[in-house]
Amino acid sequence: MLLASLSLTACLGPPDTSAELFQDYRDRLERVLDTDFPVAERTLPVEVYPRSKVLLRDVAELKINLLDFLGLTDCELNRLVGFRNSSLGKMMPASQKWLYEQQFLSLGEACLTTLESQEEEADLAVELRQALASKREEIRNVAWNATWAGPEWQALMSQKEGGFELGFQAGDWVELSLALSSFAEWSARPESASINADSLEALNRRLLTYPMVGRLLVSTEEASAQMGAIVEGLRRRLAERPLCVSGAPTERSRILQNVLVNIYIVRVQPYLAQLEKARREWLPPLQRSYEHLQGDQSVALRAFAQRYLQEGESSLWREFRHTAAAHAAVWTEMLAQCGMAPGNRGAMTSDDRQTR
Repeated sequence: MLLASLSLTACLGPPDTSAELFQDYRDRLERVLDTDFPVAERTLPVEVYPRSKVLLRDVAELKINLLDFLGLTDCELNRLVGFRNSSLGKMMPASQKWLYEQQFLSLGEACLTTLESQEEEADLAVELRQALASKREEIRNVAWNATWAGPEWQALMSQKEGGFELGFQAGDWVELSLALSSFAEWSARPESASINADSLEALNRRLLTYPMVGRLLVSTEEASAQMGAIVEGLRRRLAERPLCVSGAPTERSRILQNVLVNIYIVRVQPYLAQLEKARREWLPPLQRSYEHLQGDQSVALRAFAQRYLQEGESSLWREFRHTAAAHAAVWTEMLAQCGMAPGNRGAMTSDDRQTR
């Protein structure tokens, strides 16, 4: 009877979605173990990326009219300040403001050198030196507004598209990984003039083209919740009664082993591994950028950061790894009851490799 009932599920095709993937694994376990597992109760999204207007940081404007002062000099900074005060300059998006501030610091240093060599321009040199110091203090906030508070990062973090398809491969998104790494490097040196307009806008287009981080969060939240419920179900079943009373393999235990090998290892684990691979590619540069730009200053983002960017008790990634370890442990215990743990005669030939 046990073989007959389980053969019905074998006739079904492979799952098409992640929800079907976990449900298939769960259903097979419930049938073999003749028990019901708890429902994975998690409302998504758990944490939503805040809107731009609540992430924007105030940036102090210069208190001196440099255009009037610099009109008396031959500094190239004149042209830049003149553009900033034009109608187009006043409409610059946040990314262009970041480039402007970098140029201001670079050209301002050159201009200061010129002014300091002219005794009659001593007062102007003092004003410019103070302006440069002020802008160095503010440029981290300018960079934050151009990245974490910008529309491109809103798209990158959006969870509206849902999770990944089952065929998702983290290695297919190399350009996104490179873009995030570049932003992390620039965040470490937001005043550097090494960034040019074409590079910055090209990377911003990649974020808009590949809004994948939010989808990773959805998929991992789902996977962690579903696997957590499965682990809890397996634990409850073990607590009720032994799988193999005699300590030797039974028909039921061998079918259970087949579920582990042919469903979990062949289907579920590769999907979980791709989620972990994407995390390793995308999260570290995001974490570095967040730290360089002092992301904790933004109160509205703290809950999101604690869940997805940090490794504290509420971290999704900590939960994800803990669930993977718990899944491996409960399977080891079940198989050991039947003399089928790895290394024992009758054990499966494939290791229950967990995502790291």
